[in-house]
Formats: sequence, C-alpha cells, structure tokens
Amino acid sequence: MRVKVFYHDKCFDGACSASLFTRFHRECIAQGAAYEYHGLVHRAGALFDESEFTGDENAIVDFKYSASPRITWWFDHHLSAFLTPQDHEHFLACQKDPVCGSRKFFDPDYTSCTSFHRFHEVRIQYCAGCGFNSLGKPGRWGAVRKSRGCGGDGRAGDEADADH
Repeated sequence: MRVKVFYHDKCFDGACSASLFTRFHRECIAQGAAYEYHGLVHRAGALFDESEFTGDENAIVDFKYSASPRITWWFDHHLSAFLTPQDHEHFLACQKDPVCGSRKFFDPDYTSCTSFHRFHEVRIQYCAGCGFNSLGKPGRWGAVRKSRGCGGDGRAGDEADADH
C-alpha cells in the first residue's frame, strides 16, 4: 500500500502531525505501507491539485479540508478549515457515515493536531493493544510544541488541563 501524506508545510505542527499520523497508520492500519510526503502552503486559488492524490490512501493533516473522494484521512483544528460552505456540508455528511466519519476529524478547540484529542481517540479505536498507545496522552505532545516555542498544550483555552 502506498500512502501519501499531505501536511501544512513550513510549520512545526504540520511536520509533527505528519509524523504522528505516519506512526499511527504504520502501526495500526498498514504495517508494510510506503509513505510519501507533500507539503502544502496557503495560496490564492485552488489549494489542491487532484492529480497529486495518487496514494492508495491519501491523508491531509493540519491543513484545509478537501471534499475529494481520494482523501481517506483528514485531521484539522483550524477555524478556517473549510474553504466553502459546500466543503463544510460535505464534511458534516461524512460524519454521518460510519466509515468516512471514523477517518475525518475536526476540532477547532485545539491549537495543534498533535494534541488533538480526537487523534488520540482514533488510536484507541484502531489500535487497541498496539505500540501506538506508547505515544502517551495528548498533553505530552503539546508540551513538545511549547518547548519549541509554539505555545500552549495544544488546546485553545485552559492550558493547565493537559488531559483534555
């Protein structure tokens, strides 16, 4: 299996999110998968080139939503995650489907995908008993971000509760 991971380029959170997703996917979904990475940047016009979604699975982490049927995983926390109302409607419809809804996640209460509570819920859903659980609680990754000057425990609001 070939997995292409799209992430917010030139961003520590984007790179860490791509790494965290890769570890999750490798240990819990497809141990023999090969991974490719593609950094994304904000720009005017279309953010995605559909012809680049060439993996058997394609993931976007820490970046805008794409309604492309080629995107199999998506994690984001930005308030601006949806470029259009149609994108948001597509995501909401996806959440009603058990398969799609278990692979696409959005929570604007977090300032980091690495501390994103839903990301850590997914590891439990897919990885009961696998090594991915050794990554620890979400607050640990927020502390890493903070030590890199990114601030916070990964959540908006009360930074004292790292187990949110």
